[in-house]
Order: sequence, then C-alpha cells, then structure tokens
Amino acid sequence: MRIFCIDICAWSLVIVSGSPSVWQDCNRTHTGNATGAKQSRARQEAVLLGFVACRGIMPRAMPPRPDEVYSLRKVGLAFALASLALLASLLWWVWVDHARPWREWQRQYHETRALLANKKTETTPAWFNLPLIDFLAPRGTPGRQEILQVSPPGIHHNLHFVRSQRTDRCMTCHAAIADPAFDTDHLAARGDSPPDLDHPLLAHPHLDLLVGKDSPHPMAATGCTVCHEGHGEETDFILARHTPASRSQKREWTRRHEVRLAGLFPEHTFETAREGWDRPMLPREYAEAGCTQCHERVTDIMTFDGRTIGTAINRGRFLADTLGCVNCHLVEESADARRVGTDLTHVAAKLGRGVLHHWLWRPRDVQPATRMPHSFGQENNDALAVTAARDSDPEGRTRAEVVAIAEYLLAASATYAPAPLPATDPSAGSAERGRQLFGSLGCLGCHAALSHRPDDADGNPADTLGVAWIADHLATQAEARLVLTQGREALTDEALDRIEDDAFARAEAMTSTEQAEYALRHLPQAGEGLFVAEAAREPVFTRQAPELSNLRGRIGDSPQAVAWLYDWLLQPRHYAPDTIMPDMRWQRPPAASHDEALDIAAYLLTLGDADATVWRHFDEDEVERARLATTRDELLNLPPVAHDDGMPGTNANKLMSESAEQSRARQEAVLHDPGNRGNRTLTGGVLLASPALPARPETHTEDQRRWVLLGERAIRHYGCASCHRIPGMETASRPGPELTHWADNPLDRLDFGIFHPQSALGRRMNLDQQHLYPGHREELIERAGENRLVEIAYRRDAFARHKLLNPRIWDRGQNKQPYDKLKMPNFFLSNRQIRALTTWLLSRRQSLVDAPVRIAYDNTPAGRLAAGRRLARELNCVGCHRLDGNQAVIDQYYQVVFGPTRVFDEENAPPPLRGQGAKTRPDWDYAYLRNVTTLRPWLHTRMPQFNLTPPQTADLVACFAGLAQAESLWLADRLAAVHKHNETPHPIDSSSIASPPVSAWFERPRLAATTQSLRRYAVRNRLVPAAGIDPAHADRDELLTAHAEILADAKFLSRLQAVAYPFTDDPPTLSSSPQRVADGEILFMELECLACHVFGDERAAGAITNPTAQNLDLTHRRLRRPWVQAWMEAPGRIQPGTKMPSHFGTGTTSAFAEFAPEYRERLRARLHDPRLVDDPTGQVAAITEFLYDTGARGLSKVQPVPADKDQAAKVSQ
Repeated sequence: MRIFCIDICAWSLVIVSGSPSVWQDCNRTHTGNATGAKQSRARQEAVLLGFVACRGIMPRAMPPRPDEVYSLRKVGLAFALASLALLASLLWWVWVDHARPWREWQRQYHETRALLANKKTETTPAWFNLPLIDFLAPRGTPGRQEILQVSPPGIHHNLHFVRSQRTDRCMTCHAAIADPAFDTDHLAARGDSPPDLDHPLLAHPHLDLLVGKDSPHPMAATGCTVCHEGHGEETDFILARHTPASRSQKREWTRRHEVRLAGLFPEHTFETAREGWDRPMLPREYAEAGCTQCHERVTDIMTFDGRTIGTAINRGRFLADTLGCVNCHLVEESADARRVGTDLTHVAAKLGRGVLHHWLWRPRDVQPATRMPHSFGQENNDALAVTAARDSDPEGRTRAEVVAIAEYLLAASATYAPAPLPATDPSAGSAERGRQLFGSLGCLGCHAALSHRPDDADGNPADTLGVAWIADHLATQAEARLVLTQGREALTDEALDRIEDDAFARAEAMTSTEQAEYALRHLPQAGEGLFVAEAAREPVFTRQAPELSNLRGRIGDSPQAVAWLYDWLLQPRHYAPDTIMPDMRWQRPPAASHDEALDIAAYLLTLGDADATVWRHFDEDEVERARLATTRDELLNLPPVAHDDGMPGTNANKLMSESAEQSRARQEAVLHDPGNRGNRTLTGGVLLASPALPARPETHTEDQRRWVLLGERAIRHYGCASCHRIPGMETASRPGPELTHWADNPLDRLDFGIFHPQSALGRRMNLDQQHLYPGHREELIERAGENRLVEIAYRRDAFARHKLLNPRIWDRGQNKQPYDKLKMPNFFLSNRQIRALTTWLLSRRQSLVDAPVRIAYDNTPAGRLAAGRRLARELNCVGCHRLDGNQAVIDQYYQVVFGPTRVFDEENAPPPLRGQGAKTRPDWDYAYLRNVTTLRPWLHTRMPQFNLTPPQTADLVACFAGLAQAESLWLADRLAAVHKHNETPHPIDSSSIASPPVSAWFERPRLAATTQSLRRYAVRNRLVPAAGIDPAHADRDELLTAHAEILADAKFLSRLQAVAYPFTDDPPTLSSSPQRVADGEILFMELECLACHVFGDERAAGAITNPTAQNLDLTHRRLRRPWVQAWMEAPGRIQPGTKMPSHFGTGTTSAFAEFAPEYRERLRARLHDPRLVDDPTGQVAAITEFLYDTGARGLSKVQPVPADKDQAAKVSQ
C-alpha cells in the first residue's frame, strides 16, 4: 500500500511534466525565446526533482545538468518506467488484496453449501468475484465474497481509553457460524458422507443458544468478541489476536495463517500484533468468561437439556467462594462472603499443640481431603533457592512462624464449656447404632467417610467405602490395560478374578490417609458441578464438609474429645456461630430411648487407623526450640528493608499495616513493660484488641510473649484471619490484591511482566524449558501429581493458570527479603479446577455492555435464580436433592440389586426438587424452611434445620419459583421454533435434498439444534427412552410417535411450570359446591388413594399404620391447585419413576374405563353428576375440590372396607 501511494504521487508529477505546455516550453527554448526557455527549464527541474524524491532516488549531483533536463528521450523514458512501476504495483496491490485468506474460506463455504444442497454452483457467477468488479453484485448476494460485519447495539470496547462501538468481522472467515446447514448434528445425520470441514466452516455447536437466528443471543445482537475477545475489526488471522498457547502451535499457525509479502517477508507476526491490541482472543476453554458481560451473577446461566453451557464459569465462581479466594481478595459483589475456614475462637478445646503444628505446616498430612491450602514449605522458602542475607534459613524461619501462630491461637482461645454429656461414661453411646444412623440420616450427602462400612443387602456391615471404591477403580484400570495390551479375549473369568483379588488386596492394605489421597486424585469430585449431572454409576468423592475417615487421629478419643464432638453435633452454633453445619433434629431421651448424637459421636471416634497418630511438637526438642527461638528473635528485630531495584518494596512492619516506628514501640510495650502489664496485653489489651476475650490470671513469660507477638505478625502477614474467625484479628486487612476487575489489568502489570522475555520492562527472566517445581522438591511434585515443563504464553490466562499451578513460581530466581516474597498458598488444584478458576478470573472485567442489554436481576426469573442457586450450592442442598439436573451426591448410596445390575432406589432417596416452584405454595415453603418438620415418615434420611436468615429463606423460595419459570421459558422458546416451522409453508430447503413433511419437523436442518436440545431434555428427564429417538434403533413411524410425545410432554411441562411469583392465588377456602365435594369423595374412595396416603389424623381408627406417601391433609395449604390437577392427570411426566399410579392416562382417559360395566352403572347412580364416570377432566376437578375442602375443614378420612362383591365387581369382564 505504501508503494502504491508513492507511485500515485510519482505518476501525477509525470503527467504534469508531460503536459503540452511543458513540451511547448521546450520548443520555445530551441527557437531562441530566452525567457520561455528559462521558465521551462525551471519548471521541468522542479517536476523531475519531485519525481525522484517521491521514488526515493537521490540525484548524484545537484543541480542536474541541462542536457538531462531538456532531454525529451530521457523524460519519456522516466515516464514509461514510472508508468510500468505504477502498473506493476497496482496489479500487485490488486493481487494481494484479492488473495486474502478470508476469500478462500468464503469460497470453500459457498462451494460446500452448494454441495450440501446438491447444486453445481451458487446463484452468483464466479466472475462476479474477480478483482475490480467484485462490487457489482449487491451485498448479501449468495456466492459473493465480501467483508461481513455486525455492530451489536449497546456493546462496546475500550479503544485508547475511549468507550467505542464494537464492530465484529469474525464471520468474514467463519461464514458458516450461524448456518444451520453446517451444524455438526445435521451433518452427522445426513445419509451420505458429510464433507470433512475445518473449524471456520462449521456452525456454532449451540445454535439454539448462541448466534443462531432464533436463539436468545443472535449474531446481530451479540457478535463474537464480547465473549471470545480479540480484535473483531480485523480480518487477518494474526491481527484478530489469535494467540498460540505453545511454540509448537505457534509454528503450526505461522505455517497456515501467516501472510507474506511477495512470498518472502511476513506482513504481520504474533509479536507485532500484540503491540497494537492488548486483548488477545481467549482460548476456547475460557470463552465462558465473556458471559459475565451480561450475566453478572453467572448463577442464572443454565440449560435444562444436560449441556455444559455455563459450567466452567459457575464452577469457577463456586471454587472462588469455597476456597476462600473472595475472603483474601476483595471482589465487590462478594465483599460480605462467609468465611470458609473453621472458627478458631475456641480452638484450644478441639486441637492440641502438636496437631496445630502439623496442620499449619502441611494440612494434607493431617487431613488429605481438606481444602486448607499449604502456606509453608513452598518453592520460594527453599534453602536451595536464591535467598537474601536475612533469610539464610527459610525453612527454619517458616517453622518458627508455624510455632508462633499456634502459640497465638492457643493463647487467644476463649474459654469453652461444651454441653454436658447425658451419661457419666463417655462410651455410653452405641457405635453400632451410630454406624447405622450415619449411613441413613444423610450425613454422607456432605461428608465423605472412606472408613465407613455401609450395610449390605442382608443388613450386615460391608467393606468400607474406601476399599470398595478404590478396589473397583483399580480393577477397572487393570482391565483396561489388559484389553489394551492383549485384546478383549484376554478378559477370561480367571483373569477377572485375579484382577479383582489383587485390586481388593491393594485397597485393603492402604491406610486411611492413603485411601483419601487416592480418592482425591482419581475419583470424580462432587461439589464443583451444581450444573452438571455427575455420573451415578461411579463413586463421587465430596469435599463439601470434612472427610471423617481419621477423625480420631485429629482430635483423639479422650473424654474431652468426646465432649467436644457431642456438643458440636448437638448444637454446632455453640462452637461456631457462623457455621453452615445444620441442626440434625436429633432424637434424644426422654422422647427417644437413646441419644442419637451420642451414638454418632461414639461411632465417628472409631473411624481411623488402628495405630493412633502421634503429632509431635515442632519445638519438643530443646535444641530445636532454642534454634527456633533464635530465628524468632531475628524476625522480631527485622529492620525496614531498602530497595534499590526500582520495584515496589515492603518490609515486615509495613506488612502489619503499621509504620516501622509504631511497630517497634508496640513491641517494646509488650515485651518489656514493667509491672508485668504485658500479660494483660496478651489477654485483650493492645495485642488482642478484642473486648470479648476474658482476662486470664496466668502469668506469661517474656519468651511466651515473644512467640505470641510473632504469631500475631505472621497471622496478619499470611492473612489467616481472612478465612478464619480469630480473636484479636477483627480488623485485619485482606492479604491479597483486589480482583473485582483483575482481567482489565494490562499484561505488563501482571507478575510475569517483570521478567517475561516479551515484556517491555528491563528486568527479565525466561521460565521456558524449566519445570513447574524444582526437581529436588519431591513432596511438592507428589502432591501436585505432575512436574511438567513450563511453557507460558504471554496471555492473562497463561499467567493465571501457572499462578494457580504453583503460586510461588514468579519468585523463581528473585532475591527477596523474607516478607517481600510471594505468599499466596498452594491449593494443589486439579486441572479441571484450574480451568474453572482461570475462567472466573478472566471474567473479572468491567462490563462494556449497556444496561438494556445486560440481564436484569430485579424481580425477574434470572434474579430469583441467581441468589437462590448460589445459596443452594453453599448450603449443599444439591448433596441430597436433585435441584436442576444435578445428580445428588447421596444418590450413590441408594442402590438396590435388581438382577445382575444395581439400580437407583428412587422410593427411599430424598425427593427431587425439580419443579418445586410449580408444586408448592411459596408461603408454605418459607414457613417450612424456617421450621422443618417430618413430611415423609417412611424415609430414613432426615431433613435438617439450617440456620437461615429471613432473606436467605426468601432467596431459596424465590429460587424454586425462578427455576420453574426458567424451565417454562426455555421449553417455550423451543416449542415456538417448532410451531413456527409447522405453521408456515416450506419451500425446498437449500441445504437438503428434499423437504420432509411437516410432521417430521425433527428432520429439518434448520431445526437440528432445537431437535437435539429437545431430545436431550426428554431423555434426561426420562420422558422417552434414548433408543426410541435413535434412528439406528427405531423406524420412521416410531420416530414420528416419539417426537410427537416429546412435543406433547414439553407443552404440558411448559404450561405447568409457568407460575406467577409472588404467589397470588387466594388462600384455601371452603368449596361453594357441596355436591361436587361429595362426588369427589366418592371417586377418591373408589380409587383407594388411602391405601398409601393418610388423610388427617394418622392415629385415627382405620388409617394405615405404615404410609408410603404423604399426608393429604397438607394438600390445601402446601400444594398449588393447578399442580395437583396436573399431577393426577400425568404423574409420570412430572416425576418419572414415581410410584403414583396414572389413573387418567395423560388426562384423556377415565379412571374407571377398565371397570366392569355393571360397576360403572352403580357408580353413576351414586354420583350427583353421573357424567363424571366418563369425564376424566371432571373427575380430576372433583377430587381436587374434595381434597381442598376437606383439608380446610380439618377433617380426617379413612378408607372404607368394601364388600367382597363390590371389590370383585370392579374387575373388567
């Protein structure tokens, strides 16, 4: 382009120089006109000098010789050469512009589209795309190659710190992104072999949700870069800010996508592209980070067909909450988040000094499944690492800090008086009864206990969960290896028996700690996927609450431990007021024959290895204690640190949020105050500034005061009080930087901007070709499970990922003072967790979407969903209940043997909460959550009483309604697409051979995404079997029938779930039609509903003694009337697998259609309205009227005993 502009200037000057007046002036010169000759000569000199200047050619001598100026031959030659150069550069420019890579993608798109439609060519002739005439065809003409772009209204980006309208041209290359004919499901369903298409020539994988014309996020309204980032205005692959993740990918992308000038020099490189745009395109696995631009609360993002849209960002948000990220780092919307750590106010009543030392040093040595991170013993506290003069023994320093923190916690621990045991003998509880209660009440929904022995089919203790799960996993792995090496024929009965025996022996030989570590590394974890159904066929290892396998090893089995554990089970808020541990509503004397809480405590203290764990103090040895004391004194006397390297500096005292002078004066007051006033400092004075702490009479030595003082400093430095409630630390600040808009930080401002080879800063260090951990740190490598080579791309996601993999990696090679080192603890996260947290971090951006486009949360289904779902995850409601498609953790313990397989025992498992908002009245839900009672006496699992505030209770109730409304809207959107197709005439589709009939809507390519979505929904909710919609197993008639059922079920459920909130129905009132109530009672009794239900007083004469269904007395005040009617019409649609009989088919069949004619006539004679015998809708309405009227009157009903002849007459002849 630069050459082209120069040639234009040169050609203009040549044209001017070649005008007739110039040549006329030349002629006048030769005829003796001196004046004309002089003017002409000056004019031509100026023209030619301008020409050579424009071409970049400097003359050898100035001024030029007269014979050169006046030579017509040379002027003409220069004109010809300039013209040829102009023509060549023009042709080259046209060729370069026409040979852009996006044209090739569009050409392939049009050719493939014609191939799919069985056409030879597209509408536009090929010559319409020739250079210089490609503008003749109107925009949008099929087959025309053109720059495509959208400018979504209300969506912006920051361009040089100015808020500018966003324009995306990504679809110029991704031409098929919104084309249903290029949907992978549609291509796979074609009878002939689909073409092998590259990524740009495929449609978006979720057209019914994203970028599709009929989706909630059409391309014209959202564009691409609002989610994927990158430079949307560019059509060049590199300039669009595709950023490779590794050197190998960079080489591959360079080979495929780099544009070279004249085939020699690259037009752009990945390095030069970075200089012009700081927002690289997000890798595909992090694309959900863009969802927060509109969905600020993220928990409202969900689907109902089992897809994983929104899973990563929601899992990241959940992990940020549960790991304590929002405790240590300020995130504005989570500023008041609950502390995730244990309340340490009374820690001395629970843990001893030795356990505290080891817990602080390496938490997973004490409890392998804990979420407590490792703050000590990390890479930058390695004695072999580069250290400063004042940190010559980093391991000794950190061990001294551990001892100091433990001394502070024990010194600050408040007096604690547990509830008195009900018996003088601490072993009065029955461990066997506790085992049975632990396995049946629902404790396993929150706690994993690999040492627990569940009952087998005969009611006897089976193998421990750890042995059973790990042996099964080991056997599965061994079978897979055998098949891989020797083929399936090697799986003989003898080989399988040998594999099972070996796996069982290996699992049984593991200690409880080894079992927990194995489960943590190899088994799927629950608690991270509220929005993903976990596989019920394999064990799920939950970390919602502490793993209890070796509880005895942590707290001991002394009378003090029994007393603490009993008090904790009995009243958790007595020990920790903010705990989410619920009240289990224990049965205790005199109401019960035994104390359930004491039985559970007795059982839990039997869990663990046979050999008791001995936790030795770090300072137990006198020599070691003296060495640690010396290190302690050095840390207390650490002076301010001077920095001369230009980096932001800190020092130990400043890290305590105080100036050096204030800290030194405060230290002297604590250590050397006359009159032993320092003891008062330790018990609520200057040091522990907490008026709630009682004064203690004991005297503290100066040595003790020094330990406590260092402990206070260490706690403030490492931020322990951000996650734990610690006396005296009420005003401690957060230790980490704010993350509210973390992803808006320029790349050079992140840690690796200090030394990355591509950074603009002077101090650099390349981490490439190094490992994640130093090779000699075997314990870190073992806990991480890998030690890969580090290859860090210069992107935000790469920085965040490696920061989470090894938080101290950015200190490698740095020479820092002790308290200048990075201090973020190591959580040893899995790759799945790191991807989720990285997605969440990348979402921390300021929204560039206008308010009308963003999701509104005030009094909307989305708002009701967002708050309630987050709370449901925090309280672990999903551990026992299937709320919105999740597989409840506790479901894995409700398996029954049915022939050769194990099936889910749905009758005895906790009830699902799907559709709860359409089922129950919000006022009843609110009252029930505030005061839980027993609803299903036949279930062993017990609903606990949570410590909910009124706003939290309202959030959960609103969430139930929001889920129902969201499911209704989700179904309505898909039904609308199908109905729109069925109600409009359809010409021959350009992407199919022939248009199928209207009834075969599921075969049309434009509905491929909608069809797949409805199919997944139907199979997931067990509305149709998977084989019934599989063309490989069902013929066309069966497919038509199955898809018609899907539409009918979806319409039924969409109408049912469309509830109003707040609930506006009138309170229960008496019926105005006594005759209709009487008819309803007759029909109700004839259907023998009270064979399973109780109605009213459970102790009434004639009532069944062991009901297997709920008391119908609750109907009028608990259930919504439309739901009751829908439930009677089609219970299988609402809750597949229910044991509730379907008397009315789907609401179209009389409940008495199969009765004998004589009996139906007798029944008709008893009714006030004889037409009810043949009217299913009337039967449902009459029975509903009876239920509500009788319940409002407070009456009880029992099933009358029928005469034998009446009972026999019911049987159809």
